[in-house]
Amino acid sequence: MLSTACVALGRNDDAFDWAERAVAEDPRGYLGWVELANVLGLLGRTDEALEALAKARAIVPTWTLALYEKGARVTWRNKEELVEPMVAGLRKLGIDEDGGS
Repeated sequence: MLSTACVALGRNDDAFDWAERAVAEDPRGYLGWVELANVLGLLGRTDEALEALAKARAIVPTWTLALYEKGARVTWRNKEELVEPMVAGLRKLGIDEDGGS
């Protein structure tokens, strides 16, 4: 998604715009909600980020940060500089690796 590319480049305001577009276009796509939660976390908008994450979990109740991060690491092998921004905002939310908050 374009929001992920913007986050990797440190363009969090642009990432927010793209993530909002993604969830508006496909509100049943859990990944858009996760990416929106990550960007909101990076922007310090914790309450909104937790709401976005709750929407993702309503779609995929088995979602966990640990599995999301593992998937990102598999997808972006040897590209830590891309993976870290994809999870940094989620970590700021204080959720457990197993998905709990």
